[in-house]
Amino acid sequence: MHKIKNNHLWLSLILFVGFFLRIYNLGKYSFWYDEALSLIFAKEITLKNIFEFGTYCTNPPLFFLVLKPWIYFLHSEFSIRLLTLFFGVLSIAAIYKIASRLFSKSVGLISSFIMAVSPLHIYYSQELRAYSLVTFLSLMSIWWLINVLENNKLSSWVLFILFNTLLIYSHNIATFMLIGENIFFFSFYRGYKKLLKNWLLCNFLIVILYSPLAIVILGQIFNIQLTAHYSWVPKPTFLMFFHTFQIFNIGYFGDKFSYFFSSLIFIYLFFVGIRSKIEVKTKVMLLLWISIPILLLIISSYLVMSIYIYRTLIYISPAYYIFIALGIKKIKRLSVLVMAGVLYIFIITIVLFAQYSDSFSFAHNPYHIGVFPRKDIKLASQFVKQEFQSGDLIAHTNKFTFIPFLCYLDKNFSQVELTLLENDSNNSDYMNVFADIFEKFGMRSLEVKEAFNVYDRIWIVTASSNYLNKISVLSEAIVEWADKNENELLKNRKFRGIKVFLYKTKK
Repeated sequence: MHKIKNNHLWLSLILFVGFFLRIYNLGKYSFWYDEALSLIFAKEITLKNIFEFGTYCTNPPLFFLVLKPWIYFLHSEFSIRLLTLFFGVLSIAAIYKIASRLFSKSVGLISSFIMAVSPLHIYYSQELRAYSLVTFLSLMSIWWLINVLENNKLSSWVLFILFNTLLIYSHNIATFMLIGENIFFFSFYRGYKKLLKNWLLCNFLIVILYSPLAIVILGQIFNIQLTAHYSWVPKPTFLMFFHTFQIFNIGYFGDKFSYFFSSLIFIYLFFVGIRSKIEVKTKVMLLLWISIPILLLIISSYLVMSIYIYRTLIYISPAYYIFIALGIKKIKRLSVLVMAGVLYIFIITIVLFAQYSDSFSFAHNPYHIGVFPRKDIKLASQFVKQEFQSGDLIAHTNKFTFIPFLCYLDKNFSQVELTLLENDSNNSDYMNVFADIFEKFGMRSLEVKEAFNVYDRIWIVTASSNYLNKISVLSEAIVEWADKNENELLKNRKFRGIKVFLYKTKK
């Protein structure tokens, strides 16, 4: 493959494409459940209670601390999500710098282009969660790892400590990356003997800085809190392992055609990249970057609790993309390169069209565990606000609606989760886990009959099951009970994934 000229011009173009693909439709959808939790935690977190959040939040605090000042000035979905977009675009520049330094400018440009158009990275650059931040910090961790091993400067060591500490404070699973870096260092110990003292001191300081958070995580595990939180996650299988890389290729919104042909292209290029004549140390570093987090995530899922969720591995995808770029660099026949490139762009275009329209090709799990169709919570909440009267009860049949409602309703609105059965363990366990923060908003759990005996007017906000645009069985049962017991239906309105009913009770 011929050497690419005008590198800065090409990089600028790639960054523009990446920025455009991330800002397009940025504010289209309402904040969903996880994003709403991010907003609530960011509002409530302070330096004083930073570690108390471990009692009901399974995520480290860094993202919430970064988000807190951001939402003080900005309020719309578009403006708030610019934060994650910012880290997403920075990651494109960062992968370019790393791949260029390890290999060549052309490999850097190809790697950055793959990340720029990656549906997975676009998706998490448009979602108010920590994943674009984690990806950027993982790239910074590798960048300063390269620096400390090459120049042994004090400033490099300080920045290596800083970015690794920030990394593990951005996501719990990111600690696996530090384990991989240590395996790499000691695998090539002979060449790094003079760095041993600095390396051990550096890791000691990172452990000390991480220890407060580690204590919180251990407490969560022993209290079975994390186990309950991740009870919906299936045990990893070989097929899920394969799906991980398919999602790195084209994200969550592909169909059978796009997953099949993109896999053919990327698997071939990946193994061509691995076989490239590159320095052994560099190849091992990239392979450890990919393999150690996956291996430790699988082991943890079988020994402790199942936590194998595709998105938690997003921070290893840059190493995978760099191998793909090396594979592309090895292709000598221009016709083959052009054909593969046209097919890939065609697939990416189809997938991004589906992604922007939130249209899943697969109704159920295999390619999007924990990723759900968007619900139009903002419009539903506006409908409730327009017709709300003092003393009304807003009751939810699903946790995926009542948390986002907190972001869209004023504080003086009564928020209660409505449960169908008194022994509904899913709802009661969930309320117990989040009891501390829900108490601040006056939220509690009510049995159906109790609610209809206490309030004159009740809003029932029902939600579809996660993957199908059909109201859940629990929601249907509650509405059916309300109708059968002579309660007057005053209003009802259907939104995307949500139905809202207003009842005047017979009490």
